[in-house]
Amino acid sequence: MKCIDVHLRAKAGEEFNITPLFDLHEEARDCAREMVAERIAERNELPNHYMFFGGDVMNCVLPKDFVRSTPSTAAKEIAVRDDYLNATLELAMEEWASHAKRILFVGKGNHEQQVVKYHSYDIVREFARRLGVPAGGYSGLLRIHFVRTQGKVRCRFSILWHHGAWGGEVLQGLGGAERFAFKIRYPWDVFCFGHNHKTNTRFYDMIDFTQRGKQIYAPVAIIGCGTYLKTLSGDDQPDYAEQRVYPPVHLGSPLINIRVLNDPDKNTGQYLRWRVINK
Repeated sequence: MKCIDVHLRAKAGEEFNITPLFDLHEEARDCAREMVAERIAERNELPNHYMFFGGDVMNCVLPKDFVRSTPSTAAKEIAVRDDYLNATLELAMEEWASHAKRILFVGKGNHEQQVVKYHSYDIVREFARRLGVPAGGYSGLLRIHFVRTQGKVRCRFSILWHHGAWGGEVLQGLGGAERFAFKIRYPWDVFCFGHNHKTNTRFYDMIDFTQRGKQIYAPVAIIGCGTYLKTLSGDDQPDYAEQRVYPPVHLGSPLINIRVLNDPDKNTGQYLRWRVINK
């Protein structure tokens, strides 16, 4: 796991918006790339919008992957290239270089880890280097410190993340996500995970105590962060997901909205209030 600290200047009443982006599989034929661009453009209109990648931003299904690889299931500009990884990075930079100042880190998923394992090339680390942002690894903790104008930390919001490894049509990964997240003692606010392409949020009311012994509520949420990869394409050449009879999924990504407060919330004792919007 990796810990990443980000310091953002904040005034009382100011809003911040964070988009966790998981499982874009961007150079796949069935990635809804236009929808991604529209969604990010919309959210960039929100106050203080930032984002991070939780893994599988790239599909990285190479020809030697005999289980999943077929040339027709890559985007057209990728399928005609012999240097697949170079083409994938070029496409990713075309899509995301203009957003670099809003990207908090780039995490790694199982598809990108396969490239490291079989081709000795860390495509995520190179992507992060070109963007000029931290490489986040497979899991970790993002601590966002909201700083007053005079330099003192007003409050902190912590996002625990893991690319994910849990599925199931009923629990949709929440069972495994709970087991992982509640093993982490550090006080996190939300836990973001992906991999199973499902979008869902479950809230939990925890109990905590202030230094003076006052009981307060410490709400947390576990968020399944969805995908922009269509399961069924309508093409006569099926991809891996269609052959495995994976069901259609909601396309989109959640939004974490945070408001910095002037006085501590009476219920939580925090100098911020947050909510999760699934879209």
